Amino acid sequence: MSPYKRITRKEIKKDRLVTTTFQATEYIQKHKQPFIIGIAAIAAAVLLAYFFYGSKEGKKTDAVEQLGMGDLSLASGDYNTAIAEYEETVSKYGSTISGRKAYILLGKTYNNVGNYQKAKEIFQEYLNKFGDGKPALLHRSALVGLAVALRNLDEKGEAAQNYEKAIKADASKEETAYLLFDAAKCYRESGNNEKALELYRRIKDEYQFTVYMSKAEREISNILIQE
Repeated sequence: MSPYKRITRKEIKKDRLVTTTFQATEYIQKHKQPFIIGIAAIAAAVLLAYFFYGSKEGKKTDAVEQLGMGDLSLASGDYNTAIAEYEETVSKYGSTISGRKAYILLGKTYNNVGNYQKAKEIFQEYLNKFGDGKPALLHRSALVGLAVALRNLDEKGEAAQNYEKAIKADASKEETAYLLFDAAKCYRESGNNEKALELYRRIKDEYQFTVYMSKAEREISNILIQE
């Protein structure tokens, strides 16, 4: 009879590891099909995420390139081609930041060529579609562009209101002064001298260190003389 041999903790752990490994292997063999399906599903999810985000990045790059084509045409004075490029950017990539920029540049170009009705439609579409007011610079540009179009369409009162709305879209001090000045001019052109005086006086009181203070003072004098 062989002598009794004490089993060490190391051997016990090793034996448990072997047993556990064997049991796990046996379990996987019995449930091989579900495991394969699960691994395939994970792989598919990873690939889907890769292609989804890769596609989004590719779309952004294409949008930037398309926008750049419009910018080049605009810089060269080819307004018709610029309009076509911006319209294509809006159509294909309107939800991207480049698409939003294209909206603004498209509206501004229509204003520049004197198609104020089309500019009005573009800016209104932008404001209706992206009502969150972000990014503030583009939101403010859309409001100002709309105001310019309305002013030239002889809708002076509404133009003034859009200039005032633009002030609330994170306008700087200098921008606020000029927006107030343009709003006041629109109110005066619409016959609303009371509102015009209110804004001119606000410029005089709150924006003393801007170029618009002296202009506002002259306009105040002109209105008071005429009255």
